[in-house]
Amino acid sequence: MRLPITIVEKNGDTTVCASVHEAEIQMEPVDVENGEYVVSDADGCRLCVEVVTARIPVFWGLWKSALKKVRITDTYSKKPPPTPASR
Repeated sequence: MRLPITIVEKNGDTTVCASVHEAEIQMEPVDVENGEYVVSDADGCRLCVEVVTARIPVFWGLWKSALKKVRITDTYSKKPPPTPASR
């Protein structure tokens, strides 16, 4: 996976992020679950975007709460991603 990371939304908006972490926090978990984004690296390889749930302690660790986060991984795809308009 080569930087920068490009995020294309269904409505055509494009965001270029300098790091994977920046790209992950740029996307909302609910929109990832709804397939709103196409994410690719500098080579045009499509990247896998998924939502993971982490259990975090709250109230001095007496309870745990679920927190959804976006994770980007390399799928090693060599084809450029489709544009949202061509779906």
